[in-house]
Amino acid sequence: MKGRRWIWSMRAFIYVSLILGGAGVWWFAWGPGAGGNGDSQDFIWPLEMTELAIGRSVHRTYCAQCHGIQGVGAPNWAQQHSNGTFPPPPHDSTGHAWHHSDNYLYRIIRDGGKFLEEQSDEMLGFVSAMPAWGDSLSPKEIQAVIIYIKSLWGPVELAFQEYVTASSVN
Repeated sequence: MKGRRWIWSMRAFIYVSLILGGAGVWWFAWGPGAGGNGDSQDFIWPLEMTELAIGRSVHRTYCAQCHGIQGVGAPNWAQQHSNGTFPPPPHDSTGHAWHHSDNYLYRIIRDGGKFLEEQSDEMLGFVSAMPAWGDSLSPKEIQAVIIYIKSLWGPVELAFQEYVTASSVN
């Protein structure tokens, strides 16, 4: 009887070890422990890997000077300056980019603050220092940088933004 209990105990130990080991592999390979700020997207479709690499390069070249290399934005980004502008917001989950549809994000990048200021019904009196990158970036590069920015969001933000994009009419 004692021998059987020992065998069952060893089996239980092995099963628990395999489960915990598998969870550890997942954590460090694909989960929050994989790096970044812990909010990064767990899985990027293989077809988007090229766009992600292009987007990261574009972000570092054009966006990081204001929004930070990891997309963390400026300190106190929600506090308006005396000239009416706001500091650059984060591109990660702590910012608000994920509240907007893909088309809206595309137009902000392409047309800059001018697009935001034209949205007078939504943001009366809003002044933006965001430059327009439409003359410097191709449509493919703008789409790629949006894919990169999305890689900085968590699953909740991604799901919400997908819903907003699917619901948008513009």
